Amino acid sequence: MAVAGALSVAVLLGPASARALGLDVLEGGGTLDSGNGQLSFSDFSVVRSGSIAADLSLFEVEALSDGLAIHGPIDATGGQAGDLFVQFKVTSLQPLEQAALSIQGSASGDDALASVTESIGELGDAQLFAYTTSGGQKLSDTLAISSGKTLSVAKDIVVDGGASGEAHITRIEQHFGGAQAPEARTALLLGLALLGLGARRAQGRPRAVAHD
Repeated sequence: MAVAGALSVAVLLGPASARALGLDVLEGGGTLDSGNGQLSFSDFSVVRSGSIAADLSLFEVEALSDGLAIHGPIDATGGQAGDLFVQFKVTSLQPLEQAALSIQGSASGDDALASVTESIGELGDAQLFAYTTSGGQKLSDTLAISSGKTLSVAKDIVVDGGASGEAHITRIEQHFGGAQAPEARTALLLGLALLGLGARRAQGRPRAVAHD
């Protein structure tokens, strides 16, 4: 049964990261595929302002097993603010059921803020929102979706250093549920079935009777 358990763990963890491309390459028509081969990210459009670097090659978009991650110099110090607005299309081979957003960042000083607001065009007013301030934080958010295999995503990434503080976002991750490959689901179900079979066999074994 150790083999079945290892199989289940391997399926849940998924394959390693596939590759990474610069945001400049993606805006120029590049496409990024997820590590599980089920998702494709394309039609990137980028608008930046304020303290956000103009050189988009400084921002890397990394393929994850079931999504993507963005990292780069997303910073603002006292008296500064910056906005990085990224739009792209997600195409999945399987129907999508959930979107998840998480950020790594920090904000210190009065009125300092680092946040990501995400809209999915097919879902109307529904949004994902993650932020950190000196007074509190919400570093992740999830949203149930049921709009088929194609999504239009818009991320509004904001850093504001306030009057005398600073704000940073070091990494933004996006994951999509329901994009698991059919082969992976089959392997997972097989592993769980084998575990269940082993448990039933153990329960069916006759128990030893103690004799005086």
